[in-house]
Amino acid sequence: MKTPVLEVLTGEFKGRRYEVKAGGIKLGRSSSNDIFIPDPELSRSHCIFEPLDSGAVKVTDLASANGTLVNGEEIGSRTVELKPGDIVEAGDTKLMLADGDKPKPPVRPDKPPVLIPEADARDGEPAGAPRGDGKKPKLDLRSLLWGGTVLVLLAALVTVMVVPVDQIEEAEDAEPVAEIAGPRGELKSFDYELVDADSNGIFRFFLTFRGGVLAVEIDEVGKEPRHVTKSKRLSDVSVGTLANLFAAAGLEKLAREYAGPDSEPPVLKSCSVEYTLDGRTRQVAAINTPAPEALRQFREKLETFAKNELSIWALEYSADKLLEMAHSAAQSARTKYEDRDVRYGNLHDAIRNFEEALVYLDTVNPKPAEYARYQEELRIARNELDLRYREVSFQAAKAQQLQDWEAAREQLGIVLDMLVNRDDERYRQAAEALNDIEKRLKKGTRK
Repeated sequence: MKTPVLEVLTGEFKGRRYEVKAGGIKLGRSSSNDIFIPDPELSRSHCIFEPLDSGAVKVTDLASANGTLVNGEEIGSRTVELKPGDIVEAGDTKLMLADGDKPKPPVRPDKPPVLIPEADARDGEPAGAPRGDGKKPKLDLRSLLWGGTVLVLLAALVTVMVVPVDQIEEAEDAEPVAEIAGPRGELKSFDYELVDADSNGIFRFFLTFRGGVLAVEIDEVGKEPRHVTKSKRLSDVSVGTLANLFAAAGLEKLAREYAGPDSEPPVLKSCSVEYTLDGRTRQVAAINTPAPEALRQFREKLETFAKNELSIWALEYSADKLLEMAHSAAQSARTKYEDRDVRYGNLHDAIRNFEEALVYLDTVNPKPAEYARYQEELRIARNELDLRYREVSFQAAKAQQLQDWEAAREQLGIVLDMLVNRDDERYRQAAEALNDIEKRLKKGTRK
């Protein structure tokens, strides 16, 4: 009996085929999934495909945010049996149950291996000297750390990341990024990686940008192990800011690699970036040596940009400190929620405080018991705000229909005080309606 196969129909992984092996395979935007796709519309673990004794495949949604569809119909909490040719939609990703031909290797171009210094020393050159032979830095994940103690830590890192071995190996064999033609000033893609590893632990910060999506993977092994993945589709303004950051960095003036000597006990401190801008692909890396000033300044600006866009600045704090800050934010949220009838904006403030508490805990793993409680309290507060908004909006609409402009103005003012957030589309609509009514009242008309 042939092994069932799923084929990706859309996106950068179009054409990839994955065997549905015994035990099932998961699809999601987290690297811990068997089918890892950096689709921002996917949940971290979105759905699971499992083989049946009959040779068919069943799909189950894993309580994802955007749901799973089979042939255009949302399956909800049901488990649905697939037939060959059935189309599964998850986020912006479409897959088809195909025949049992051997799947193509799931190459992961958005996650290149770590840049490693050449094993052979360059006689007569000072430590940290730029490499002038025009060769690419050696890409070898297996030589990430070349000491016995640190290799044990690397094994722990792989355990934390839960990345299938076959995907790691195939990523090592992935072809280098080709130069892509494009209009001047256009940032097509980039991969940025920071690694700091020694006998005490490993920290890896990997940032990638493709197809308008900024994604980060952060792994830490040591006293407080962490594994964080986040992605976000950037606005045109943010993409322009990012492109200007690369264009102004002056990285094209640097050598491809700056490398220092090996050390004992072994350590690895590296910073590398590969990007395609103005139709040209460039690369620079500093390994076990201080980064050139241009690369150092660029690194600080890029990491600050990523922390702001992806809200990952909480990584700078210990888990205990994050728990403490989350507890404080939740306490403020509860106080605001209890006083929601005292001031219209208190309900909005309660929601913001609960969201703040969850952001603090976003990088804490495993999640504490409070995390689920804060999520439920946030859901209740949001539902309460939505209910009150609909009630007041109804009163405002009724007053407008009756041409009671004073009453309409009062109700719309309550809507604005209640929502607070000017970026909320509901706020914008209420503000426009209120502005129209203010003009009517000013002119003394009763149209």
